[in-house]
Amino acid sequence: MRKRVSRPRRFAAVDNGAIDGLPSILSIGLLTCLVRAKDGADVNVETLSNDYDEGEKSLSKAMRALVEDAYVVKFKIQRATTETVIEDGKEVVKRGGSWYTTFTVDSIPFTAADVAAMVEEIYAEGNVKSHRVEPTRLDPKKASSVPSGRPTPPPGGVGPTRGNVDQE
Repeated sequence: MRKRVSRPRRFAAVDNGAIDGLPSILSIGLLTCLVRAKDGADVNVETLSNDYDEGEKSLSKAMRALVEDAYVVKFKIQRATTETVIEDGKEVVKRGGSWYTTFTVDSIPFTAADVAAMVEEIYAEGNVKSHRVEPTRLDPKKASSVPSGRPTPPPGGVGPTRGNVDQE
């Protein structure tokens, strides 16, 4: 095999950790397509299944693997108020309380700190009532609800009090 050096504008860089660690070759290929897509492009499993030989079912499975391994982080965002957005070149009114999904991709897995910063950016853009994050383990909303290091009694309640112990 010979390998030639690519020019910077003509390739998508995928980290070797992703290539070595992802469970399927299809998820590596999907990650490469997602990394290569332009920022803001409307890329999803349905459109990719129309462009390539792989079916929607197999691409969905590959996408789930990318989300589980945190190469893709999905944000489900609920609008606070009604707003007008442009879809396919047309203005569309989206009612308050409606949800939409967006995602971020990288060839290096995201950390909880990365996701927390992205959630802050989403809220800073405005008109956000609530959000959900996939994978859920990276959701900063879930991390803040984790109990502190305060000790708790062991399961089963407290033991017998003095004077209430059977004598042998």
